Amino acid sequence: MPRNRTIEHKTGERLERSPWLSDATRRRMLNALHKHDADSVRLNQAIVRELRTVRREYRRTLAAPMGLAGARRYRALRSEMADAPRAQKLRASRALLDSIGFNRERADRLRKQYTAATSKLLRLRDVHIPPGGIIVFDGCSPDVTYTAPYAGFFWGFSWHRSDEASDPVLTRYLDMATGECGSAIETRLSGADDDDEVAVDFTTALRVWHTAQATGPLEGYMAFEFNNSTYSGTVSDEWGFSDAVFSQLARASFRVLNTDGVLDEFESRMFNFIDTDWGGGTSWNNFVSMPRDFHYYFFRTEAVFAQGSSLLLEAGVRNMTWFFANDESIKTADDLNLRLDRIVVRSCPS
Repeated sequence: MPRNRTIEHKTGERLERSPWLSDATRRRMLNALHKHDADSVRLNQAIVRELRTVRREYRRTLAAPMGLAGARRYRALRSEMADAPRAQKLRASRALLDSIGFNRERADRLRKQYTAATSKLLRLRDVHIPPGGIIVFDGCSPDVTYTAPYAGFFWGFSWHRSDEASDPVLTRYLDMATGECGSAIETRLSGADDDDEVAVDFTTALRVWHTAQATGPLEGYMAFEFNNSTYSGTVSDEWGFSDAVFSQLARASFRVLNTDGVLDEFESRMFNFIDTDWGGGTSWNNFVSMPRDFHYYFFRTEAVFAQGSSLLLEAGVRNMTWFFANDESIKTADDLNLRLDRIVVRSCPS
């Protein structure tokens, strides 16, 4: 395990005053959001700890067929060739693995099981799209549509890295006047040690004030125009018995908060990419959507909001990158530059 970790968490926001609410009520609502954001950071840290546990079990099971004698030979070879050129290290370590009968087919089966376990922890299969698109239910209030300029914004990121990794490079896209919303994340790990990791979670969002038109849950959709949505990376083997698991993903996020502190949130998948590498190296270069394409993300709250109540709506993009690596170098980059074209919301009595 990496001995040292660097951690950073920052947020920023702006919110215009509501003509219907006092400053004290507005501050109380913002404090409720701040508490929720802090809770989310702690939840993400708990998920990372679970991912480490799954990874340790994966590494233990993967290494078991080497046996004690094979493990000793492997550690001795690593010590002997610590300063050797990378190509020479790879040839020597792979030759040793072949000589002790390391089963690569079994390793591939374990890799697939590991990927499935990490996907489950990250809820990568969560998709919230109603069959047939957006459905208007009888009895709902008329649609209310919000477009730029918006009444406020929020941004927040948290990241941690082990001592061999570089600080992530973060870019924020956020403009109340135009609806620009998104972020870019670049990570780099060179000369990886036994176990290294990076995890980045970056949310950008735009806010509006809304008055509930009827008593009941809220439903509707967010419409995003995709300007740029690329994601890419390279993984390079530094030693024969090496592996890495890596992921880039993004979700459309929606939150609603009333003056009593009742908060409901919803996330829909924008894209998920997760893969593993076992000593071979790999690269990828892809995009989520063509420029100028529009995508629609449906939401329906579980909470019920009273007719006439003042609500704060927040629509945004949650962008994430993470990886765990053992003796592999990794470089990743994604660039999600979107525009929140509109928020459409209505009240639907239960």
